[in-house]
Amino acid sequence: MSSRCAELLLAHGAQVNLGTRERQVTALHVAARQGLVSHVELYLHHGADPSQRTHQGETPLNAAAAAAERPEDAERFLAVAERLLAAGADPKAAGRKGHTPLHNACANGHHELARLLLRHGADATVPNSAGDTPMDCALHAVPEYREQRPEETIATPGAGWDPRDTRGPAGTHRDPRG
Repeated sequence: MSSRCAELLLAHGAQVNLGTRERQVTALHVAARQGLVSHVELYLHHGADPSQRTHQGETPLNAAAAAAERPEDAERFLAVAERLLAAGADPKAAGRKGHTPLHNACANGHHELARLLLRHGADATVPNSAGDTPMDCALHAVPEYREQRPEETIATPGAGWDPRDTRGPAGTHRDPRG
């Protein structure tokens, strides 16, 4: 749907926070998942709730961070996350499988998004339902996103890991690059 069509529907009474019947996915979730910055801005302007959850507990910020998989799309998803955070999205909100937006950003090797989330209070030490921390997700991403050095994504002051410590945050990890 073009943003003009969305504007028209909203002007004629469409409910911006109405989720789908089965999954409770809203227009904001879809726009965030697709990296549609103008749609995200439009829905937020019309009162979309950046904290609304799907039936699996995912917020629009979770959706954006999970979908930010390709390096060429990084700027779009970063812009979406910035808008959502400015509107009050919770960077600590865990969704499906206990993944926070930071887990997803790290798993996708998206270091700029991870930095943004950390600046907004994301917790670098919280495990997901499998017991993996965001650092674990970043380390698992190293083979796929080697040139982006995802292991450095979370190696910031206060994040709980010193990049010079090849044992990792809990003393159990080894540098996967050798």
